[in-house]
Amino acid sequence: MSLVKRIRDISVATLNDKIENAEDPVRFIDKYLQTQKRKLTELEKLYQQTLTHAHSVKQQFMEAESNRIKRENQAEVAVKAGEEQLAKLILLEKMQSEEKSEQYRLLYEDGKQTILELEEQIQNLKDEVQELVDKRAFYEAKIESIRLQKQLNQVNRFIEKQNYYDQSRSIDQKFSELEMQTNALREVRSNDTKTGSSFGGKLQSEVDAQFQQLKKKLEKER
Repeated sequence: MSLVKRIRDISVATLNDKIENAEDPVRFIDKYLQTQKRKLTELEKLYQQTLTHAHSVKQQFMEAESNRIKRENQAEVAVKAGEEQLAKLILLEKMQSEEKSEQYRLLYEDGKQTILELEEQIQNLKDEVQELVDKRAFYEAKIESIRLQKQLNQVNRFIEKQNYYDQSRSIDQKFSELEMQTNALREVRSNDTKTGSSFGGKLQSEVDAQFQQLKKKLEKER
């Protein structure tokens, strides 16, 4: 595992903890995404600059290598022609081109390594950005689920409250009906009592009157 990968894994674990503990995970992710996208843009820009520089160094290396080969061939021709002094001068130039070629070769190798590291960092950052985008979608869906559940709970509480009020009204209505029936029965009984009393008084008077008439009749017969 590369050092970049290990560092990324540690960073991701730390980031996940921060997201879990954030008061507003979606807002936290949005803010972090902005930072990572800016970093990605800078890395991609640096990557392009590094590619351009590596291409330039490679051209210098190839040119120096071409000169080395050319001078080597010229030195062979000079030696075959018996031009020892000229051959030595050409070999000196060949050595200079060889040194220059080696310098640019090493520089180009370093540049290729830098390119590989940048490619790895860019890919890791792209993966992280995508993970954050996916995580943001998850937390957004989670928050929406919580909101809907709260709304459902409120509706249920409202329904329970309404049922309680309906039951209370039903009980109150039954009590009112019973009270009305009781009052009506009491009133009927009161009227019956009054009627009975009035009827009893008339009957007693008639009985007394007939009793007096009967007494008078008996006295006449004597």
